[in-house]
Amino acid sequence: MWKVKRMNTARIVVLTIAVGAGGIAAYLASGSDKPLPAAPVVQLPTVDVLVAKSDIGLGQSVTPEDLLWQTWPAATASNNFIRRSERPEATNEVAGSIARSPFIAGEPIREPKLVKATGSGFMAAMLPTGMRAISTEISPVFPSARKPANRVQPKPSTRKSSWQTFASSRSIRPRRKKTARTPWSAGP
Repeated sequence: MWKVKRMNTARIVVLTIAVGAGGIAAYLASGSDKPLPAAPVVQLPTVDVLVAKSDIGLGQSVTPEDLLWQTWPAATASNNFIRRSERPEATNEVAGSIARSPFIAGEPIREPKLVKATGSGFMAAMLPTGMRAISTEISPVFPSARKPANRVQPKPSTRKSSWQTFASSRSIRPRRKKTARTPWSAGP
């Protein structure tokens, strides 16, 4: 009743190859018993650089609590960075300066991005490129005089532009819209 089919030779060869490949894969996956020797870690030369401990905003005064010495690889440390080997008291020297541009936490402190608050040129350092400032003395004699927080309104120019001169010298009228004439429309 039941017919038993015999496996042909090709199927037996394929099954043998599959079992052999599985055994080799299991052996390779188990790895060797000996641990690999650890590669020696190369120590790079480092240098201590002064960085911002927390975010420092534009125009904010820098305090020693805002600064921190951090080790940097010597190869990537720029010459503009403040290094502890060159200026060990830099945290006290930089304190009191005002940030010309913001610093984010961990950013190296650079002298060009700071300005001394007591030095001359503070206003020029704080203004954006292309802007100018004029300082004037305010007399307390007149109470209605301008106060330091007030803004000055520029006076409009009374000089006419070349287009205004051209337009006023000629009589320029807007063109009239032409309409179609019909026999029943009245008009000239």
